[in-house]
Amino acid sequence: MVIKRAKHFTSQGIIQMNTTTQMQLPQYQSIKKVWGLQIKAITILGNEQVTLEFYNKLFSDRQVSIDLYNKHEPKSDWYYVAYKGGYESFCPRKEFEEGNVLIEEEEGAEVGSKELQGQEKIMLFDPFTGWSDMLPTPCHAAQSREFHGLMAWMYNPWTGEKRNPGDIATDIMGSGILVE
Repeated sequence: MVIKRAKHFTSQGIIQMNTTTQMQLPQYQSIKKVWGLQIKAITILGNEQVTLEFYNKLFSDRQVSIDLYNKHEPKSDWYYVAYKGGYESFCPRKEFEEGNVLIEEEEGAEVGSKELQGQEKIMLFDPFTGWSDMLPTPCHAAQSREFHGLMAWMYNPWTGEKRNPGDIATDIMGSGILVE
């Protein structure tokens, strides 16, 4: 039996095996949650880094590797997409918006609100360093955000664990951290 490599792939999931044979790939419905931001501008910084600027100004610019950029060759208006587990990717605007629906918060609850996340509990670790002995006084999340302003939470202040870069990119101040 001779197995030939597929030569062409179409957007309808059809693979052209040779001049006379086509095969339909198995089809799946995606149900995973992803985090995404629409890209306003892309700046290439030398041979190693690329900076992404987002339309949503609540999120700071994000640096990604030139390898990630070269793999997908994103354009302005595409989406930067982060997946659970740290995988990063890019998706054209049309495909992203047709395949994803924005998850709205519960009516009346703010993102990161005490009622929604349990973040009224006293933080045990500094969200910027991860150290337990750096907290000057016991405080909860809202107090820390009010005092420090727009600073990236690199660590989960209730467990001390380092946060995933994709989570930080899409939730700088840790509003989405669930407190057990």
